[in-house]
Amino acid sequence: MREYLERIRAGHWSPAIVHVRKVRETKGAKAYKAAKENLPAIAFAGRFSGRCNAGLIEHSGCINYDYDHLGDVQDARRKLEASPHVVFCFVSPSGEGLKLGLRVSPCADDAEHKIVWAAGAKYLRKLLGGDVKEDKGCKDVARLCFVSHDPDTCINEAATVFELPPPEPDPDELGILSFNAEADYGEYAADADHVVDSDKRSDADKARAALARMNPSRADDYTSWSEVGMACKTAGLAFSEWDSWSRQSAKYDADVCRQKWDTFQRNDLNVGSLIRWARIDNGEPPTLKEAGAIEGTELWFSRVIANQHSHHLKHVWPWKSWMGWDNAGHWRRDETGIAWQAAKSTLKRMAAAAAKAAGTDAGKEALERCAKYSRKTALDFALKLTASELDITVLPTEWDADPYLLNCSNGTVDLRDGKLREHRKDDLITKSTKIAAGGDAPRWRAFLAQIIPDPDVRDYLQRAVGYSAIGIVTEHVLHIAWGGGANGKSVFFNAITHALGDYASTVPGTLLVSDGLREHPTVIASLHGIRFALASETEEDGRVRAAQLKQLTGGDTLTARRMREDFWSFEPSHTLWLQTNHKPQTREATHGFWRRVRLIPFTVTIPSEQQDKDLTGKLRAEAGGILQWIIDGALQYLTDGLEPPEAIVAATAEYQQEQDELADFL
Repeated sequence: MREYLERIRAGHWSPAIVHVRKVRETKGAKAYKAAKENLPAIAFAGRFSGRCNAGLIEHSGCINYDYDHLGDVQDARRKLEASPHVVFCFVSPSGEGLKLGLRVSPCADDAEHKIVWAAGAKYLRKLLGGDVKEDKGCKDVARLCFVSHDPDTCINEAATVFELPPPEPDPDELGILSFNAEADYGEYAADADHVVDSDKRSDADKARAALARMNPSRADDYTSWSEVGMACKTAGLAFSEWDSWSRQSAKYDADVCRQKWDTFQRNDLNVGSLIRWARIDNGEPPTLKEAGAIEGTELWFSRVIANQHSHHLKHVWPWKSWMGWDNAGHWRRDETGIAWQAAKSTLKRMAAAAAKAAGTDAGKEALERCAKYSRKTALDFALKLTASELDITVLPTEWDADPYLLNCSNGTVDLRDGKLREHRKDDLITKSTKIAAGGDAPRWRAFLAQIIPDPDVRDYLQRAVGYSAIGIVTEHVLHIAWGGGANGKSVFFNAITHALGDYASTVPGTLLVSDGLREHPTVIASLHGIRFALASETEEDGRVRAAQLKQLTGGDTLTARRMREDFWSFEPSHTLWLQTNHKPQTREATHGFWRRVRLIPFTVTIPSEQQDKDLTGKLRAEAGGILQWIIDGALQYLTDGLEPPEAIVAATAEYQQEQDELADFL
């Protein structure tokens, strides 16, 4: 996408745009439309197997909109570029309109795309004001967008996801139904002309949609595979459709598949079964009926809250904390009462629906129910019940569980291959670098060459920091960055911790020299999900202890708690670094101790006249490039490992010799 946007900005298609605009001025709208058809066009919404909505392979998480005849184009541009959700914006080929992209969560299919598009159109109308009208043809997921030329093209890769706002309640519904895009967001269907309506689709169409969403692993289990086939046949699907789905399994056998299909008879397994299995496979909550909640009880109300908010609200019992989805692309602890806000939002919708039907017995009962739930004690009790719902509660070990995912402001990087993708709630990530990955960092590279003249040590340093950005603990190493003042050490670590954002944390050096980690359960808790742990300077006579070093670098399960929390356990994800002006002492002479230690000497002293007082600020301007340097280091580590160069081996051996002699003397 960025490549095409950069070309639009640079004027790659400028001659063609000049031509079509001249045609428009001299020959009229009909000739202009014909000329425009010769322009290249892009499907910003995703990758396709053909130019049709059904050919969607992968949604990009971007929906495009087209506005013509805006009048004041520049005023509209300013409003759009101020939105945190707009990915790009450029002047249309006519010169009198704008084309833009809205960042959304990737859609499963054309139907969901249309629903989200309609909600986004409503948001943009409010943002632009006046009587603006979008091109409704853009609601098709395969809609092509013609290129243009606009030197002021806005490209915002850090755009945050536009979330569908909760719709106004249906006056005919006095309760809240299960969380379902087609049901709960039905108010947007008017703008999404032929959104598939769950009440109007044939059983076969419903079955196709469910089959497309079902986990392919069901085809690996004979019983599940057979049940899916029976349900497909009852729902009216053709053999070829079940056969195509079955091919996803390594166990697929064409002859067995055909023979099995011919034995199926109509039975109780039907389209409803397929829908239920698809919902289970996608982690969607059960309907209120499935949950067995009696309408009007606190249990029922808690299920309503969970159904409506489980996509952006979770609870962690050992932490005694709610977690909310931040549109910046990660989950965060509730510090603003989001759980209460969610409950009140649900209650408000119920009350609004009840008020519209106040003249009926059902409306009166619903209003009385809302009055009961609005009491603090009732609301508090309902939230406690909500916290126990399976689609709400999450274990501590489920957060930040994939060690190779690095969350950035412009998406999530998979450190296995370095590829950037969209943020996903299901990743359950609580961290973010808070900056966008990518770009070059020439000042950073020059700085590294100045403070670490040895290129082999520089390469190792990049691999070591890259390894630290991965949440694996396989090297069991403590890196000690040692050297006197004025050597760039502090600037180096400031730049690294800034680039890694939430993934970096400082810990007290006393963790390495104290008598035990039991004194520091809250400090240990702060290491949960951390990748780069930087220990502060130890006292000059502080002694690093083998037991603590092993616990902090060994990869064994850690047990910790925060204030007013229960103890809980987690697998470590951090790599420990120690920044110090003097080599810490130790009386440990074991092979295991020294196997974990890597001394990285920072021995260059920068003369005062060469010191750049504003260097930290200059490096912050290259934070995206520094983050990319770290990502590249992670990829190099996965290829080349972490074998230290001779200079680090020699420095560590000398350090060990010094400590052995000191131990002999004492």
